[in-house]
Amino acid sequence: MDDFKNNLPESDHTGFAPPQNDATPTSTPANDAAAASAANPFQQPAPSADATTTPPQPETPPSFSQTPPPFQQPDFSLNGQIVGAKSKKKMKGWKIAVISVVSAVVVLGAGTGIAYAASDTVKNFAKMNFSSESDYYQWVIEKNTKDWGRSVSDRYDSSLSRSKEEPQSNLSMNITLSEEGQKKLQEELNSDVDTDETITLTSAAIAFSGKAEADKMGGTVTITLNGEDVLEGNVVADVNNVYLQIPSVSDQYLSMTWQDVETITEEETDLSDEFDSSIDSSALNSSSLFLTPEVLEDRISPSDLNSMFQRYGEIIADSDATIALLKNQELNIADTTFSYTALEATYQGDELKTVVKELLEEVKEDSTISHYFAASDLMTEDEFQSNLQEALDNWNDTTVTESATVTLYVDPTGTIRGCRIADPDDADSSLLECYAGKDGKQIGVYFDVNGLNVSGVLSEGSKDTYSGTITVALEENSVLLDLEDFKIVDDKRGYCSGSLTASTEDEPNLFTLSLDSDGKSQTFSVDWAVGGTNYATISCTLSTDKGDDLALNIPSDSLDLSDDATKDAYFGDGTQTKDCLKKIATALGIQDADNFADSIYDEINGGDDLNTQSSDSDIATLPADSDRPVEDGVETEVPTDTTDTTDSSDNEQRIDADLSIAAITYNGGKLFRFYENNMDLIKLVDCSVDPTIESQDYNWYSNSDATLTLGLENMSTSPTDAQACNIFEVEVYEGSPSDIRVGVVGIGSSVADLEAQFNVDIVPEAETASSYVVSIYDTVSNGQKAYSFYIENGKVTAFDLVDYS
Repeated sequence: MDDFKNNLPESDHTGFAPPQNDATPTSTPANDAAAASAANPFQQPAPSADATTTPPQPETPPSFSQTPPPFQQPDFSLNGQIVGAKSKKKMKGWKIAVISVVSAVVVLGAGTGIAYAASDTVKNFAKMNFSSESDYYQWVIEKNTKDWGRSVSDRYDSSLSRSKEEPQSNLSMNITLSEEGQKKLQEELNSDVDTDETITLTSAAIAFSGKAEADKMGGTVTITLNGEDVLEGNVVADVNNVYLQIPSVSDQYLSMTWQDVETITEEETDLSDEFDSSIDSSALNSSSLFLTPEVLEDRISPSDLNSMFQRYGEIIADSDATIALLKNQELNIADTTFSYTALEATYQGDELKTVVKELLEEVKEDSTISHYFAASDLMTEDEFQSNLQEALDNWNDTTVTESATVTLYVDPTGTIRGCRIADPDDADSSLLECYAGKDGKQIGVYFDVNGLNVSGVLSEGSKDTYSGTITVALEENSVLLDLEDFKIVDDKRGYCSGSLTASTEDEPNLFTLSLDSDGKSQTFSVDWAVGGTNYATISCTLSTDKGDDLALNIPSDSLDLSDDATKDAYFGDGTQTKDCLKKIATALGIQDADNFADSIYDEINGGDDLNTQSSDSDIATLPADSDRPVEDGVETEVPTDTTDTTDSSDNEQRIDADLSIAAITYNGGKLFRFYENNMDLIKLVDCSVDPTIESQDYNWYSNSDATLTLGLENMSTSPTDAQACNIFEVEVYEGSPSDIRVGVVGIGSSVADLEAQFNVDIVPEAETASSYVVSIYDTVSNGQKAYSFYIENGKVTAFDLVDYS
């Protein structure tokens, strides 16, 4: 504001100062009348001496001497002569007066209108200096809420239009390994997989493309290794089903209902305890599933948004509060000072209660908001009304005694650049403080709430780029974010370029995030470095396009994933699956791609169909109590069983074999791995008896009938919830709540199945042939991993799988 005042004529910085001439005109009746007329063109002429009546007198015109306008009328003449004008005949005084008045009104009115309309700075100066503090506060609130409403609605409208023109969204993620990264990957593969093959992986990528239409949505996914596409998938969904196709494996589509998706999501993420359902399949419809621009616009339109800002802004602007105007308030951001005008609004208890009540009443009657909730299936309009009425009733019953002070920081154009909410218990403290400032080529930002503080200054460089440091602090921890050459490339899409380096006190260069955009897409990339060694560069690219090449077609025929027979029908004899694996192996530079593909297929498939069940329904009874393993001196309780069995613990047949040839699966084919927190299985046992496991300790937990027992180990450095620990042992008995299998071997499998799975011969002693234990010790881990199978009358009745490696 000082800059504005300094640009005013030096003769008077506070008001209107008419141009002064050195020569004083002679005082004559004609000149005096003309001057009076010029000063007030609406003044009636003085009555003549012989007038019999006195004409009505006009109201006194407003005087500018008390509250002058914020500018000085420029003098366009040189010594009274209009510049560039030709000499004309002299006119009589009254004509000069009339023309002068008309000219003054036109020039002054037009000039004032143009200047006033063109400059927010002039408007703000006039409102601030010639209005009351309350009126100025009201004007600032209304101006800014209108500006915000227009800005937000314009951006929203632009976003909707762009989504209609470019409905397809694309996302790709890429990892490029350095030489060190490739060496590290090879070391890890050699330690986990028993192979001498050399794998070459310089880059890997996965790309998604998708869009939504009125009644369906879908997209494609492509996996790339070393620049070669090795696997593709197509997904499409309507309101009833989700369809998946993997062309390199089969042309057939697999399908599942949204109810199946709901169940799988709950099982895999274990959300059932926290939420009734992660996906409410019963409430799904086209408008809730397929968020097209038309659906979003129906929920809330750009004009609705604009109207909301103005309506709620008017309520705040018209509210009663004590307003204080504080000029030239200095705000310090990272050692840089910015100057603003502060508007301090203090609401007493009853005033605060009134404005909140008015806002709640407006929300309750706001059809835009209620329609949005109803159209989004969040709640019905009746529920919305009921909830708001309840909130109103509660607020009306609330006694508000504390005052609230909100300070707005206003720049010379009348734009709000920040705010502060004072702590009612301590006026010197703030519940919230945030502002942004621009001084020349410097931009400052400051934000502080609840212990989180963000502050920094960016300096403008060449070509609209900014560089500087922003500090993010939370309690005693802080991170420095160094921005270099930051630039907005596409304001509508939010695409930008530059780099951001994060640093802490312990890690001077934690990571650097690079931003790049060609105006058509946005790429983020970061180097993955550990201990100063760069192993890889990870990048992500986002873009949109018209999507003309992506056709969404609901298949007329598909295989139901919930059907047990689907797997055989989909994979057939495995030829296409092996071809797909061979393509992957070739892309990785593996020399013997055929053999590699066969071995991976066998490992995944357990040497046979994972869903194969023993056709023999003659399943023997459970072992007696003495047959169960004893853990920590405590024998696990088993279901009541009257069958007379032989103590098989004294009749163990030990065999050495490679256990990795048999994958452990559960629930019809899901892969199990030791030392993972497999909640699918952990949630089946009762951990409430001993819910916590001490650091580096372990314990065993069973289900209610002891048909499933899990050994859980806490490998962390502090006591941990048992359900958060990893599984190192699994004991399975007849009636187990999960169908756990080792390759093809499960409860009820024959000895022949066991022999075929591990390519071994099992020959029990004649006297114990009806009841014995087969223990297979892993040759790869030197016996640290072992599987024990309890055999009754030629059938597997229980087994114990343990990994101490």
